[in-house]
Amino acid sequence: MNIKLNDENQLVHLLNFISTGICSLIALKFLIYEFKQMWSSTKFSSYFEDLWNINDLSLCILLFIYSAFSIGSYVELQSTAMKSVKCLIVLTLFVKTIFYLRIFETFSFLVDMLLNVLKELKSFMIFFMIVIFAFSCLILVLLPESSADY
Repeated sequence: MNIKLNDENQLVHLLNFISTGICSLIALKFLIYEFKQMWSSTKFSSYFEDLWNINDLSLCILLFIYSAFSIGSYVELQSTAMKSVKCLIVLTLFVKTIFYLRIFETFSFLVDMLLNVLKELKSFMIFFMIVIFAFSCLILVLLPESSADY
């Protein structure tokens, strides 16, 4: 099989299309599994009580969003929206990796400790975000308007 492409850019687009299609098929498989798990639980709301289930479902949804925009070329791949989606995908994959590290006995204690620390810090982080928001509003009011982009 000899494929002749006029431009090297066409080859990159073809490979991007194929890899995104494969990723969307894998995401579809996981999404079907998540829906089966959601419907098999005794209460529908009990599925959403577990953080790991929400992470798995959000990962599947984010992969579909990325695949749809990438294959359809609705949004340029280097735009701010696509970069945000990519960052969210990496963050959810990081959380999923932490979940899988609980399998090993040496990491299990560390992961449980990290989760307990995050639970304890929840109220502090809410207060901290309110303070950051208040100061950002103060700076917005106090500083003169400028047309310079940062």
